[in-house]
Amino acid sequence: MKRKITCNYISLFRYGPVAGIKELREKIANYYNEMYRKDKESQYTYENVMIAPGGRGAVSRALASMREGQCGYFLPDYTAYQEALSIFAPIQPVCMLQKYFERPLMPSTDFEEQVSFMGLSCVLLSNPVNPTGQVLEGEELKNYVSVARKHSCCIIMDEFYSHYYYDHSKKVGDVGLGLGDDPHNNPEPFPSVSSARYVENVDEDPIIIINGLTKSWRVPGVRICWCVAPKDVITTMTACGSFLEGGANHPYQKWALPLMEMDYIKQDALALQKHFLAKRDYMIKSLTNIGIFEFWKPETTFYIFAYIGDLPHPINDCDCFVDECLKEKVIMVPGNSFDIDPKNRRNLDIQPYSKFVRISYGPPMEELERGIAGITRVVEKFGGKINSS
Repeated sequence: MKRKITCNYISLFRYGPVAGIKELREKIANYYNEMYRKDKESQYTYENVMIAPGGRGAVSRALASMREGQCGYFLPDYTAYQEALSIFAPIQPVCMLQKYFERPLMPSTDFEEQVSFMGLSCVLLSNPVNPTGQVLEGEELKNYVSVARKHSCCIIMDEFYSHYYYDHSKKVGDVGLGLGDDPHNNPEPFPSVSSARYVENVDEDPIIIINGLTKSWRVPGVRICWCVAPKDVITTMTACGSFLEGGANHPYQKWALPLMEMDYIKQDALALQKHFLAKRDYMIKSLTNIGIFEFWKPETTFYIFAYIGDLPHPINDCDCFVDECLKEKVIMVPGNSFDIDPKNRRNLDIQPYSKFVRISYGPPMEELERGIAGITRVVEKFGGKINSS
């Protein structure tokens, strides 16, 4: 029996615009205006938005659109940045001195000094930070955006974990955190973080925001991501997309439209935060009981950058510990993976993150419990002390 296919259905299988369909771009622009820019005269439009096939595609478009120059990056940070910063010959990656073991994030004063002294054209960073779960927010995030504006240094802000926000010490009564990333001054019950709040002119400030459905919306398989930036930057990035990958999945862009309705976003994010906060606290307590500690308590994301240096030898080394955990069918990422080195510019004989692993609490609770049981067996096997409390 033949199935009748409507014209509208057939149109979904045509090539979509390289910049993405207008309806989705409009909804994304509205999301940023509604969430972070209600009090701003300068507002995003669909021309400030581009759809890309996943986060790596978006980062690649952003870097491909750059002229020759130096691009700063931080340690530790997202592993995929290493390849992205390596493939474009005109871009010279520069490691920014973060002093991670003294402080979780680089103060904005130090950030400005390094941007100015090194003459950086661009900085690529994740905020909230993968793998550490730290977050630039409030005045510090505002200062970062101001530095970009003052020194004409583009900041590519990877904000994929913007809805994972747990610091309930900042809640106001029983209302919850405020709209956007300033929980102290806004009564509306929706916490999230974005540099969009501190952009003054959407078509002039050199801020490229990257986000998508992968993490905060929890639908990674559709590979729908977006970039929000000045119009002329979006035009250039779209041109780069035409030769890099040709555009995002057309049918899935249509499918994503209901996910960008503001009522749905707010309800979903609040449920997400409650759920993941409980899992974070469970993991921190359980790992502490077996001698694994969070170096800096994660305030966002669903990762713990866990310190294993107090475990017995040889499992106090990330490669050995990961191998032993694999034998118990527990998967994690060795800390050395986040010691990114684009274009192999540094001597990596010294590995400062060899005493760390990134442990995810993204899976369901029953899987986390099985994972903790497996890690416990590894620690016991090598004579580690277990606190049963």
